[in-house]
Amino acid sequence: MPTIEVNGTTLAYEDTGGDGQAVVFSHAPSLDRTVFAAQVTRFGRAYRVVTYDHRARSTEADVDILAEDLAALIEALDLGPSHVVGNGSVALRLMARRPELFRSAAVLSSSADEESVLGELVGVTVPLLVLSGAEDVHGLPQRIADTAANAHHVTVNGGAEAVNAQLAEHFEATT
Repeated sequence: MPTIEVNGTTLAYEDTGGDGQAVVFSHAPSLDRTVFAAQVTRFGRAYRVVTYDHRARSTEADVDILAEDLAALIEALDLGPSHVVGNGSVALRLMARRPELFRSAAVLSSSADEESVLGELVGVTVPLLVLSGAEDVHGLPQRIADTAANAHHVTVNGGAEAVNAQLAEHFEATT
């Protein structure tokens, strides 16, 4: 498994090396890159898909540092502008702060820190797909979509195939 030194840490990552546009998958802090196995299988040939593991969380490695790590990874691997798919705070913060690294963004069932993330999204024009499951009861995904200028929210019924269908449509629309 390759590793890369970025932002003062070592990140393990996988890169399909596909010929298409880059798609970077950023997992929720409590998970690892394997959570995106179905997406790597689906998109790995048509796109250059990169998954990586966040640095270990600690008081020094807050969401801001994780967002800086993602920016450094995109730059070090020369992936930008790329489609970035994530589980909330990291991808949204980076999108707000470094939109030039993004072709588009998609967040999945975000449980991002509402107060800080929503404030940063005002005026962001990166195409953003916000996906949530039918069982999600909090209204944050819709509030994220309502706040960012070029965003829409979709409730997905089903598993990885339904998510992949929405992602495929989003990537194609933002090529």
